Amino acid sequence: MEEFDAAMADLYAEGSGQAVADIAEMMDDETFIRGRRAVELGFATAVLSSDEITEREDEQAQQNNALKAMDVALAKAGMARSERRELFANFKSSTPRAAGGGTQYAASSDKPRAVELDLPPLPKLNFSFPL
Repeated sequence: MEEFDAAMADLYAEGSGQAVADIAEMMDDETFIRGRRAVELGFATAVLSSDEITEREDEQAQQNNALKAMDVALAKAGMARSERRELFANFKSSTPRAAGGGTQYAASSDKPRAVELDLPPLPKLNFSFPL
């Protein structure tokens, strides 16, 4: 781990213009640096305002969020990080349609529901009160 820490300190020092010893001390202290301070110290070039940030609502973002949720759940269940990474690598490297089973998004999108429910009508409610 020391080799990794040294490489990381070198990269931070090179990017920020600060001394490697100062960077190593910040890392050892697990220093948290907020946006403006990170710019002042040379760790970042700018701070984005909240109106410049947009959330992606596409399918890839949904899949990434699902993978993160699974990772957290598996970690809480006690699965080692290396096992989780191997599991996710297998998911990502598998061919989605290798097992057959039809076409993605084959359901018609012109209907609000793919299944029509056969339910009895709701009872009518009476809100009249005696005078």
